[in-house]
This record gives sequence, structure tokens and C-alpha cells, in this order.
Amino acid sequence: MLVGLAVLLSSAGAPDAGEGKAPLQDHPERRGLGVKLAGKSSTNTEATPGRDAGAAPTIEWGRSLFVRKAALLNKISFTAVMDQLVASSGGKIADRNELFRNWWKTAAGDECEELRPKQPNGGPPFSYDCSRAEGMLKDKDPYKEFGVGKTPFIIIAAVNRVDLLRDSLGGDCGEFRIIAGKHPDWENPAAPDRIHGEMLIAFEAVMPNGGKPERCMAIQKFWLSLSEKRFSDEEVAIWLRRFFLEGITLAEDGSVVDGDAVGPTTFQLPPAMHVDHLGASESSTGQIRTNSKLHGGQWGLREYRFDKPSMRLLPTRTTGSPEPTLFSKNSPDPEATNKLVELVAKSIRTDGSAPGPLLDSNINSFHLLPSLPEHLLAAEMNAEDRSLGDYAKILDAEGHPDLIGEIEGGATRTLTAEQIRKRIQSLSCAGCHQFSRTGNGGFTDDFKREVCWQISFENKHVTTESTDGEYEISDALKFVFLPHREFVMRKYLAGKYIKGVYWPGNDPKKEDMSNDAQAASIGLPHC
Repeated sequence: MLVGLAVLLSSAGAPDAGEGKAPLQDHPERRGLGVKLAGKSSTNTEATPGRDAGAAPTIEWGRSLFVRKAALLNKISFTAVMDQLVASSGGKIADRNELFRNWWKTAAGDECEELRPKQPNGGPPFSYDCSRAEGMLKDKDPYKEFGVGKTPFIIIAAVNRVDLLRDSLGGDCGEFRIIAGKHPDWENPAAPDRIHGEMLIAFEAVMPNGGKPERCMAIQKFWLSLSEKRFSDEEVAIWLRRFFLEGITLAEDGSVVDGDAVGPTTFQLPPAMHVDHLGASESSTGQIRTNSKLHGGQWGLREYRFDKPSMRLLPTRTTGSPEPTLFSKNSPDPEATNKLVELVAKSIRTDGSAPGPLLDSNINSFHLLPSLPEHLLAAEMNAEDRSLGDYAKILDAEGHPDLIGEIEGGATRTLTAEQIRKRIQSLSCAGCHQFSRTGNGGFTDDFKREVCWQISFENKHVTTESTDGEYEISDALKFVFLPHREFVMRKYLAGKYIKGVYWPGNDPKKEDMSNDAQAASIGLPHC
């Protein structure tokens, strides 16, 4: 998708066609603390002991983990996000119009073909929709108000992904996301050139720890403080704007520092929305992901990063999602399929024949082995046509015999081959958004309680539709993902850094969990 070779290229030079920045292949939703601390006992003898409910810190999901209340988001706009990305480019991007226009030029015409993700091993390119309806956006103004105070894109969530934090000295502080949605009334202009349909854009910024892992603890204490009732919605909204768009200085306890109080025990944070946090830095693994269904087309999921030389958003492969056709006996790349078979086998059984990470019973930490080779990744994921995006369906209809054999050989007394297939499917973009339906996958939560996989909200996990001033979220977030993120946040905050090494706290008790989490546990396993 993006930037074209057919247009005049910037003085920084032309980007490599279809490459963008080669992504680190850690799964974008399952890495770091979320896997490391998932319902596992602490080995820290100095860990903060379990506290009773009265002493446990208050965590409100809607303030500290997944902000979706319009009154808390009204200081952040799509225009402001794009302006901040331009400002962080060091003058390499002229303005927000150029940024947006060049982004969507490559969804249309020759530029789409030129810059589609290519196979690094020289193999045949995987499926990628060129030219498509998103290309119409290049000629639209996404910033101009319409109607009565409406904007083409609205901010529907600000997200703290503490569970993605990598706590090593050269690690990062997790991801901090802004999610924008196309306003349902924006068609700009009327038929036949209107923009009809739905589109979500997630700016998923990785915040580096700057060689000071303790910075991450201060950040999480800051997010924790947003749950305090003494802070008004207006104050929280201002702090969120500073965190995401302006930069903020934090004390070790997470409190906001202004003016002359800056010192050696404070942490000066750049704005989370920064090109370096979205791919332009060699140490950054952030990304922008889109989920769209425009002009009667099918739901498609794609991924972008800033290319540092050209400072343009370029399409990359969908990190964490193997190409669906590799599961078929008619694979277009037999070498890649052989590598996929090997990866699945090692994810089911380790070299010592112990159960691998794919068989982990925790619904939030089972995974394929990390470092998924780049040439296995899909260029895009179709989340509507099962024959194009559903791994389990492809395995049933025309599955590669070696893959089927490894999966069937991995079945256990408590986990069937069909459940293993569905686990693999649920780890993909399309599986998480659409094809993985509610059902028993042999899962437990962080408290070892049985829990079932949950569905998205009509292909989305957050929507532009609101109830009582809050944008609606999926059952998967309510019953599975957010309880886990709270669990991880509590356990992380109960730990400590000793000489730059993080020692986790003990698991929180069930009664320590928030009212939101307590409500989500009612009726488990929610099958």
C-alpha cells in the first residue's frame, strides 16, 4: 500500500518497493509481560505480598487500560495525531495533507502494485488487493469538519498495552495506542464519489525504555493514577493529550512533573505518537494497523510502518499472521510451508517432548513460537471470506498433510486436534477479528478458571457506536483480554527493579481485582 514510485519522490530517495521497515516478528498481541506473567507463580522472594481488597489499588478499565469515554478523549483528535507525526519527522514530511495523501495513493493504481509487500526470499507474492476502495482516500480531506461539528475520523479509544512491555534493559515499555474510526456519517461527498463503509485505524506506538527500565514503572504508575476519583474527566483528558501528543515528565511515583522539578529521578517522555515509535527507528517495532470494509467490499486487515529514509508510511506484512495458502496442500511456496510445519511442530512439542506454547492452557498466553520468519507472513488478511483467511477451514478442505499430521499428533487427553487448529486460527488477525467463534478451546484464565474464547463485535473490537458516552467494545475485550491486562498491570506494579532487573510481584488475588473484572467473571466460562 503506500507511497508510489510513480509520483515525485522526496529528496530522501525512493523507498524499496513493498518493503517498508522489516518487522520484528514477535506477535503484535502476545509478547512481553502478557506471556511472561500470565497466571504464573512469582519466583521473587521480595515480591509485594498479596493484599486484601481494601488495600489493592483501584483500577478502572475505562481510565487506566482502555479509555473509550468520549469526555476523556476529547483533547485528542485525528488531525492532532497526524500533525504530531509530521512534527516528529524532523521536517521530512511537509504537512498532514501530504502524509495522508501519500499514505493512500498506493491503495490505487500502479503504486499499489509497485509497493505491495514482496517476498524477501524471492518467492511469488502473496494475495494483496490492488487497486481497492481505500485508494479513494487520497483525494479526500480527512480533517475538514462536516455537518454540525463532525469530523471524518473520530478518536474512539486510547489504550495502555502494559501486557506488551518487554522488561529487559534494551526492551520497551509496551505499546500505547490511539484508535480512530471513520465517522459513520462521513461520505464526502455524496454518490458516486462518496466514502461508504467502515474503517478503523490503530496507531500502535512502542515506547522505548531509553536504557532505563524503571521508566516503564513510572509510566504504569501514571496510568494507574488516572483511575483516582479525585481527578476530573477534564484533568484526565489533558494528561492523555500530553502523554500521546505533547510529551510529559513523570516522577518515579508516576506523578506529573512540571517546570523546575525535572531532575535525575524524573523521566522525560517524548510524545507516544512519534514516527520513531511507529517504525522509523531501528529499535522500534510499533505499527499502524487498519481494519476496513469500504464500498461493499470485504473486511481487510493490513499493516503499515514509517520508512525512515523516505519518512513515508509503507505497507508491511501482517505481523503474527502466516499466509493462509501456506496451510494448503496446494501451497504456492512449498519451502515456506515446510518452515511453517516445523514451526507448528515445535510449538506443539518442544525438543524435550514437553507441551509447547501452543498447548498452554492460559487463554492469554498460548502462542506459536516467536521469531516467525518474514517470508511466512501474509501481505493482508481477509476477515470475511473463509476460503481466503480461515486457517481451520483451509485445513479441513485442502490441508497440507504434514501440517494435519503434526496437529493430530499433538492432540492430548484434554485437547483435540480441532481445538489445536482453532488455536492457530485465533492467533491470526482474521481469526481474532472474525473466524474464531465463541467456544471451548481447553482454556483457563489467570486464576485457573475455565473460560471460553469470545467473539469480536461484528469484525471489530471497538466501534464508532456509543452508549452513554462510551464507545462499545467486544465480548473478547470484556471477558478475556481486559481482565488479563489488569492482572498483568497489578502483578507488574507489585514487583520491583533491582539493578535494572525486574522482579515480578505475586499474583493478585481474585478479590483484589476491579469491579469491571469481577463483573466479567460472573457466568464463566461464557461459552
